[in-house]
This record gives sequence, C-alpha cells and structure tokens, in this order.
Amino acid sequence: MKKHHLIFITVFAIIILFYKEYIALNLGIFGIFLSVLTYTQTKHEFRTRTFLTLFVTSIFSSFAFAWFGEAISFFAVFVSVVLLRFKGTYPKIKPFLYIEVLLLNLFTFLGRVFNIDGWYEKSKERSFAKKLIAMILIPAFFYHNFLFHLRSGK
Repeated sequence: MKKHHLIFITVFAIIILFYKEYIALNLGIFGIFLSVLTYTQTKHEFRTRTFLTLFVTSIFSSFAFAWFGEAISFFAVFVSVVLLRFKGTYPKIKPFLYIEVLLLNLFTFLGRVFNIDGWYEKSKERSFAKKLIAMILIPAFFYHNFLFHLRSGK
C-alpha cells in the first residue's frame, strides 16, 4: 500500500472509532489497529525477535489501556506503538536514538511544513492550468462545501 492509502485508512478508522464514543476503549482498539498495520507493512526480514516482542507488548498495552483507561496505560500504548513503528521502519537504529529522532522530526516539521515546493513532485511540464486547479479550485471547492454544510446545519 502507498502512504496516502495508509493515511486514508487510518483517518477512516479514527472517524469510526472516536465519533461520540468512550475514548479509552477506542484508543485501545486504535493501538491494536496501528500495531497490526505496522506488522503487515514491515518487511519479513525486519521481523526479528525484538520486533515481535514489541508487537506483543503493544497489543498487551493496548488491551490494558482499553481496560483501565489511565494516563500511565496511555503512555505505555504510545511508547510501545512508537517503538514498534521505529523498529519496523529503521531496524538498525539504536533504541536510545528513537526519542532524539522523534524530537528532531517534531522540531524540523515546523520548518518543513512551509517548504511548499517539496510537497509535490516536480513535473517536467509547467502548466498553469494544473497549478490553478491544485492551488485554487480544489481548496475553494472544499471551503465552499464546508460553508454550505455549516449553514445547513444551523
């Protein structure tokens, strides 16, 4: 699956799970969903004993948070899913560097989000019509659609 498919599936799962529902149970289910999704997306040669241990740990911590719903259980779910994702994506990086990489990515995101040229692939042709559609017409459609639904809801 491509990255945008994963984002769509994850957003769809969040919408289904969290719309007017109990947060602890649904975050537990979402943690299990993310763990299974990470397991299926990880290459077979990266599924080492450490990875499988992190997978089982993230499943258990998700069940614990769904059962108890405490802050420490949420922290356990967050840490175990983040460690599982890092181990599946970067298997050679040391676990002590995960936190530094995460913090560095959080701070560099603030600068990278404004680099609009890096958002899209560079095309060979420079078409004004494509830029007009992508930058003005599609956002305007979503904006007007939002305002229409907002007005009709009142």
